[in-house]
Amino acid sequence: MKLRLHKLSFLFLFFSFFICKVQAQLDVSGSDFLNGYIVTQEQDTIHGFLELFDEISSCQKVHFKESRADKNMSIYNAEDLLAYQRKDEVYVSYNDEYCLLKNCMNDEGHTVFIKLIDKDILSVYMYAKDRSDHFYTVNYIPVVQKEGFDPIPYKGNLHIRKMVSSYFSDYPELANKLREKEYKNQEFDLVVNDYTTWAKSSIE
Repeated sequence: MKLRLHKLSFLFLFFSFFICKVQAQLDVSGSDFLNGYIVTQEQDTIHGFLELFDEISSCQKVHFKESRADKNMSIYNAEDLLAYQRKDEVYVSYNDEYCLLKNCMNDEGHTVFIKLIDKDILSVYMYAKDRSDHFYTVNYIPVVQKEGFDPIPYKGNLHIRKMVSSYFSDYPELANKLREKEYKNQEFDLVVNDYTTWAKSSIE
């Protein structure tokens, strides 16, 4: 009797595993691939189809097929590409030398994808990561870029007071406000608006 129960338990586990494996394969084969392109490190633009990911995964990797009918796909990390576009979403690779977007090994920095949110006097990007203290919660870290300069993340009081304020030294009043912590971390949009307004008035 015990032997029969053991056999039944084994068969149940086997079929459960088999069903899960088939379901996983169906999930992959049924994944959504949207039209777009990738830009290689050699600055070649290749058009094709990119798998639809959530915001967090989109900042880490790309699954690419040149034809929707292709059974095989290429997998790219941020180190492999300069940028990619999936339908209307544009991501560019960014070397996080400050180690503010993701924990770095030996503080050597790492490369991720950041999503383009707005392009004006300042280009505004966003990096999405999961919050270790809250399940299923996304933490968004803004990254800003002046034309002709590398992007810089807007995160961390010390980093903002020293590095970000220096980044905006061409607008002394704004730089001083950043050093004196007159902007709170949540007021990134206000920083962008103030700099953009000042820059456009200077052009006029």
